[in-house]
Formats: sequence, structure tokens, C-alpha cells
Amino acid sequence: MPPPDAWFVMTDPPLILEQVMKLRQRSGGRIIHHVDDVYPDLAVALGAIPGDGLVKRWMNRRSSKAFSKCDHVLALGECMAEVLKRKGISEKRISVTPPWADGTRITPLSHSENVFRRELGLSESDFVVMYSGNMGRGHRFETISKAASKLDRDRHIKHIFIGDGAKRDDLELFCARHQLKNAHLLPYQPRERLSETLSAGDVHLISLDSRAQGLMVPSKLAGILAAGRPVIFIGDHDNSVARAIVRGKCGFVLQEGEVKKLQILIEGLKTEHARRLRLGANARSLFEREFDRSVIIPRIIAYLEGKRS
Repeated sequence: MPPPDAWFVMTDPPLILEQVMKLRQRSGGRIIHHVDDVYPDLAVALGAIPGDGLVKRWMNRRSSKAFSKCDHVLALGECMAEVLKRKGISEKRISVTPPWADGTRITPLSHSENVFRRELGLSESDFVVMYSGNMGRGHRFETISKAASKLDRDRHIKHIFIGDGAKRDDLELFCARHQLKNAHLLPYQPRERLSETLSAGDVHLISLDSRAQGLMVPSKLAGILAAGRPVIFIGDHDNSVARAIVRGKCGFVLQEGEVKKLQILIEGLKTEHARRLRLGANARSLFEREFDRSVIIPRIIAYLEGKRS
């Protein structure tokens, strides 16, 4: 192969950036590092590796050295950019390119034309609270599950969880122990059905463990906004997802543990159809301005070609 003009390096596996640095010494080329998760910080924060051990110090030393040699670093949100600055990366070499979705593939669907809702046996009067995506260690479900148990007495409020991850078993166990009739866990659905699955929700939930603040950014937001649905984020108010929701006037931000507030909010949204429509329209508008593929991908290409700095 001819020498590359640029290397586009992701995060996984965590030390792949270091290997690209060695290849660059031989072949040249600019390095653009797209940071999906900040390692080893995230692994330490979530207890995957000890915070005072040799592994953490070894990984931190090597990742910091590799970071320092990147031509440009792309963070998924402002909160992540702040973390990277504290790790010694110059502000001039950091830009924010949030997780995106394709607005031509994910579009708002009304309930009457949604085949997925019909397949689930949902009626027009059923109000769906949806969590769709990764259920990994960086997400928390205590507030969500406790609110679901309090709302289970209303047979028209359905909690639907779609996805998989380390926390799914805990969520299943909670639903079984509390005999929740209106909570349903489904596996990941085909990507080509995202318009149907995401539009099936009347309101969507996103959660983030406060320990992971700035070390990861949930990618669920873009698809939800594309589907034109309101969002409730449970996590730190200073998170990039929370800021976007507030900026776009398309949902709400709660702290972990605010079970009663979440319950009241869901009950209110169930009866306020006009409010949901307004929040949903704001969501789609925010998506088209800031999170659409047509907005983000040209920016990433520009960094690869060295046209932005």
C-alpha cells in the first residue's frame, strides 16, 4: 500500500493508538484519534482495574504519551473534551464530534403506521417509556426500575427495554422479583427497523453512572432525536447529553435517585399529548442542526484531510 495521508484511530482496543504511532514512524501520515471512551480512566472509575495498581499506571503512562503525539483528537462531547484537556492535550488539538445518526434512515413514525407497535400488541392508548441500547456498566437502572415498579399499577404505561449488556441480568431480576406486569425486555432489534423501534416509544430514557462522567458519552441520543421523541436523561447535569437536551428544549434532566420526580414526570407526559408533540418536534429540529450524519461526517472528513484544526 502507498503511505497513508492520515490515520483514523478509534479507542477499542485501548492501546491500538500506540501501535499506530509505531506504524506512523515508518509510513508517515497525520493521526486523527476518535475517542469513544477515555482509557484507562473509565476502567478505573467503574472498578474494572484497581485505581492504585501497576496496570493503571502503566496504561495511563502509555496512553498519555500516545495522546500527546496525535495531530487531532475528536471527543464525543464537551464533558469528554474537558477530561482530555486535564490529561494534558492542548485545547487547539481537541474538537467535539458527537455520536450521529442518519436522518434519512431514522425518521419519526406515527403510532398508527408503526408495525413494531402492532407486533408488540400495543394499543393507541398505551404510553411507552423506552430504553433502547447498551445496558453496560456505565449505565444505571436503579432509578428507572424503581419508578417502573411504582408505575406498574397503571396498565397503560409500558416500560420497554431493548438491548443487552452487563446490567441486563440485574434488570431482569428486578422485574421478576417485583412481578412487574408492564415491563418487557427485548433483544437488540435489526438496525433497519430503528425508525419503527425508536418511534414506538412515547418518551425515551438515557442514564449514565456519575463515575463515568466525561469518560464516555451515551450514543443513544442521536437516534432518539432523529425519531422525534422526548428524552429523559438521568445523570450529571453537566453532561453533554444533558446540555443538549436543555439547549434543544426536547426533554428533561434528573439526578440519579430522583425516583418520585421520574414517576411524576412520566405520569404527566402520558396525559399531555400536545406537550409531547412539541418536545418531539424540538428533538427532531435539534437533531437536524447538530446530530445528523450530514452535519457530523463532513466535519470528520475535514479533520482527516487537514482542512480543519
